[in-house]
Amino acid sequence: MLSDEEVVAIVRDHIESKFPKLCANCGRQYGSLPDYLRRTTHLGNPLNVDDPATASTERLVGAISYANCPCGSTLAISSAGLDVLTMWALLQWAGASASRRGISIGELLADLRRRIDEEVLQSDGGAS
Repeated sequence: MLSDEEVVAIVRDHIESKFPKLCANCGRQYGSLPDYLRRTTHLGNPLNVDDPATASTERLVGAISYANCPCGSTLAISSAGLDVLTMWALLQWAGASASRRGISIGELLADLRRRIDEEVLQSDGGAS
C-alpha cells in the first residue's frame, strides 16, 4: 500500500505535468502549477467517480478537480494520463485512507489537494 507521502509525490508530479494550461474562454495562460494556484479558485471537493470497493482495473475513470479562472470559466485538472496500475494503487490508498479516517473520498481528495497546494506554494517561495 502506498504511503501518504508517496501519494502526494505521485499526484503532484502528475498535476505539474499538466502545465502550461490555457483557459479556452479568455486565453489566460497558466505557466505552472504555482501560477495556477495563485490565480484560480478551487470549486468544492475534487470528484472521484470510481468506488474503491467495486472498481476494476479494466474501467477506471479517475479523479477531477475544478477551479474558476478569474474570467469565470471553469477549469479542470484530472488524473487522465496516469497508467492503470498507478491509478489502481491510488484508488486502493484512497479507499483504505478514507475508511481509516472516517471521511468521504471527496474529503480525502480535498485534504490531498490542500497538502499538495501547500507544498507547491511553499517550495515556489511565492515567486510569480
